[in-house]
Amino acid sequence: MDLSCVCWMLFLCAISVVKAGDTFIAAVVEPVTSEVLSSINKESALKVINKNLNHFEELIQIASQQKAKIIVFPEYGITGFGQTRNTAPYFGEKVPNPYMSSVIPCTNVQFNDTTILKKLSCLAIKNNIIIVANVISVEPCQVDIPCPPDGQFIYNTDVAFASNGQLVARYHKMKVYADEKEIFDSGFGLDNYGVFKTDFGTIGLFTCFDILFPYPAIDLVYGVGVDIMAFPTAWMNELPLLSAVEYQEAWAIHYNTTLLASNQHLPIVKMTGSGIYNGQIGALTYHYDMVTYRSKLLIVDVLNHRSTNIVPEVRNKIISELKAMDKHSLERVSPVLRALLDEDNQQQQQEDNQQQQMYMNGDHNKFLQNDGTKNNQKTTHQDNTTFQGILNDDMYTFQPLTGASGQISICNGTICCHLNFTRKEKSSYELYALGAFDGLHTHNGQYYLQTCSLVRCQVNEGTKCGGEIETATEIFQNISLRITGYNSKVHLFPEIVTNKVNLAVIGKEWISEFPYDHIRTVENGIENPLLAANIYGRWYEKDSI
Repeated sequence: MDLSCVCWMLFLCAISVVKAGDTFIAAVVEPVTSEVLSSINKESALKVINKNLNHFEELIQIASQQKAKIIVFPEYGITGFGQTRNTAPYFGEKVPNPYMSSVIPCTNVQFNDTTILKKLSCLAIKNNIIIVANVISVEPCQVDIPCPPDGQFIYNTDVAFASNGQLVARYHKMKVYADEKEIFDSGFGLDNYGVFKTDFGTIGLFTCFDILFPYPAIDLVYGVGVDIMAFPTAWMNELPLLSAVEYQEAWAIHYNTTLLASNQHLPIVKMTGSGIYNGQIGALTYHYDMVTYRSKLLIVDVLNHRSTNIVPEVRNKIISELKAMDKHSLERVSPVLRALLDEDNQQQQQEDNQQQQMYMNGDHNKFLQNDGTKNNQKTTHQDNTTFQGILNDDMYTFQPLTGASGQISICNGTICCHLNFTRKEKSSYELYALGAFDGLHTHNGQYYLQTCSLVRCQVNEGTKCGGEIETATEIFQNISLRITGYNSKVHLFPEIVTNKVNLAVIGKEWISEFPYDHIRTVENGIENPLLAANIYGRWYEKDSI
């Protein structure tokens, strides 16, 4: 599907309805979990599982006492790390399709032999709370699907339990990361989408590496109109572009969707960074701690966004796929998706038709034409001070900043990055540089980028920029960062991260508006020393070149 129009269609067509005082309390956990033992068998696996579940129970009780309606736990939070394809089944359970029939493992004798599903279901009932967690699921091969050599499917799976203990959603991770491919199979298809309704919004599920790719997010946000995405992850921070909290916030801003992000807490491998983000409002609360080894429970009152970010093109694609399914296949799909077929949903269809007409009224084509013309211009002021440097394993072209203020530009491929800046005057400055990259990232995954990045360099002399550093002392009173030359299909994610990996406050210290090709500071600029200001562009359609 051509995604080039999705963002602009959303800008024209999105409907947001927020009632005063319409909020809910959400919780996410960044736990210190028990690791996998060196010698793995069924007994040692259960020891790890039970230890982590007991810790989760303590955190769930605290969240429930504070009236949280939902709590999200991280990827590998129950099982820990270190499995192989052979040992993963020791940690796995068969997770049934929750859409074909109502399943409450806590009270169903068929689940007496399970540890994880039964425990989570009972904890949801006991604490009157929705629980989203990550498990390993093992399923026998099906006749109509090619079978792995070992005769079973092993998935990295998110599960969601309603407050009555019912299993209401299941999602197998689609974008399995790096070495995970040796262990897990990838989920696929509409029947894999995890989405369910609550009294405070429609919730979708995705996992870790999925967040860098279009699916399932685009279908769930723009096709189904989910209000909230629950995001279990085990994210290793990669400054200056992909630390967990900076990209989590950027994703929530770009998709204008509430994000409940739960990361592992394992600083020795750079795993930390969880938060609750309320769409374009940005971070409501977040946690980043590379020093201590303590679990963290984040609880906050969230404005009930209730944003129906429906793009007719995306919704119609889903409906076409649903119509092509036979009855048995359709039964395996979430009822939230099946509801798109309801003939009684005429009102929504009328709204979609109106929105489609708005899109076709010529404004969108005018925008693309104007933007394309502007973006194809390369007005630059480069000189012989430019240099090449590695940033997040990609070769960027850099231009260093000099003095207390200035205007610089740098280009790479078809894109150019333009910066106006002002910083506090002093006798000497830390070295900052403006970098540009237009190309295919191929380290631990393949995805296409068109990105501008203003970064603090590791040293004040030479050309060593783009490394992972967490501290800075330079205060910027003004930043105006713009990307031009980018393709109209690119999705742009704005980020500003400051000293010790704190997020600059959007709306107070900086702003970025659709299509997010421009970041600029407001009032007195960024309060804390700047680590990086980025416009991270993802061209989904070119990932497979």
